[in-house]
Amino acid sequence: MYSDLDNKIVEETIVLFDLKNLQNNKFYEYFSVFHFTCEKTRNKPNLSYEEAKAEVKKDIEVMVKEFIQGKKENFYNINEQKSKEIESIFKQIKLKINFNSNPKILNDGAFYTFSEGNFAVYNDKFFNKSLELKSGKEYKFDSVIQLDNKDLIFLAYGQLLIYRPQNGNYVQIQTIDETRAGYKLQNSYSGCFASPKAYIPTFIKKISGNRFICVSNYGYKIYSLNEKNEYSTILIEAYSRGLKMIHELDKTNFIFCSEIFCGASLGGPEHNIIIIDKIQLKEITNNEKIDKLKQTEDTDYYDGDFSYYRGQKPKYITKEDAKRAIESLKLTHVSHQIFEYSQYGKYHNIKSYVVLKNKFFVVCIDNKILIFDLISNEQLRRYQLLIDGKENLFKPGLNLKKWICQEDNEFFICINGNIILFELTNDIELKIINQLYFPEISNLKVLSDKKNNFYDDGKKEDYSIEKSYTIFDKYDEEKEDKKNYIVSIYE
Repeated sequence: MYSDLDNKIVEETIVLFDLKNLQNNKFYEYFSVFHFTCEKTRNKPNLSYEEAKAEVKKDIEVMVKEFIQGKKENFYNINEQKSKEIESIFKQIKLKINFNSNPKILNDGAFYTFSEGNFAVYNDKFFNKSLELKSGKEYKFDSVIQLDNKDLIFLAYGQLLIYRPQNGNYVQIQTIDETRAGYKLQNSYSGCFASPKAYIPTFIKKISGNRFICVSNYGYKIYSLNEKNEYSTILIEAYSRGLKMIHELDKTNFIFCSEIFCGASLGGPEHNIIIIDKIQLKEITNNEKIDKLKQTEDTDYYDGDFSYYRGQKPKYITKEDAKRAIESLKLTHVSHQIFEYSQYGKYHNIKSYVVLKNKFFVVCIDNKILIFDLISNEQLRRYQLLIDGKENLFKPGLNLKKWICQEDNEFFICINGNIILFELTNDIELKIINQLYFPEISNLKVLSDKKNNFYDDGKKEDYSIEKSYTIFDKYDEEKEDKKNYIVSIYE
């Protein structure tokens, strides 16, 4: 079954005009020259392909002029005061930093790197190295976070490694084997065949109250400090939905954004499903714990094939391991789906989101921006963004970034140095309130969630849409970690 966009929501089109220094071959054509040319050669068999293509290009130029008529007046409401704000941040690079491997954000304003077994943290003021841990191991950490109490949590090779500051140094105080203990066995499917699914933890996410979420292909767990000041599971929930992004609304409410990949089958070609859920945590009852225990296996078992995948011996899990995992639980969840999107034979990308006024969830999927009310869980608006390329219109992949302001109602996108600032008005409509071009910007990322601080790592941003993520992307990322990086800071 496929679930298309809600036809009750009227989709509006915003055309981006006067963007500078764009290479149109990076974007999808809105009017497909290839398909229109093929259709014309069928209707006019006496024309060569090149003759038909030349006619199609002239036809498209006419269609573009008709399409964009009045679009600029509808959505552009330029606020010149905003030009000063934006230029004060992006007109001049504040600082350039050299890193020996791919830098990532640890906490607000602080970078970390990990290369050849060395983990380093750089402070958020002068970006000097403030911490270095040498593990002596060559493998790559899957995920790293730092909690409010300054504990460092690493996910690596199916283990959680906990480091705590003591006497000016970081000391490893705990190792947790991240296993399937506490989950009911799930299956993987290939056509009509089913086999036990190997348990694979994928990333960890910091949340409030010195807690963190560990996401796997089985679902997610929440860890918290116990009475021994060690970390243990307080929630284990099945959620095999390709969880990609998590946003904490408050201590008990979250937004989950997921991509589910569906392979080719008798039911149709491969595609993916985009799902947005609102998750509410609640206290688990004794009866719910008993039900979870009944769902786990009655015998001891090996933890699938994940250990072989990592080059390790398989982990042996006993009935007592599963029992202890469930007995420590304090929470369960209620999941409410607010959005689902899939189309026959198509792959869609959900890349980023912003939350405005603690009420509006604004998310981009391909070249579309969707606005949800977090109180009613209703979708309010949907926009598609197109670029005026003169000879055609183009569909850009989008990456939303919040612009910190007093009204808490602005965000922007950056396309090859073109910064377009949007405002969410009182009647829940989008307006473009400023647009500026900065030729030095290549791939802008958020450095701080509390103020308008950003950085550029020099990579070329991918503006494609309908592109799937493969295991080869992971390998490419690991190769890039060994390169030198020059990062530009904008504040």
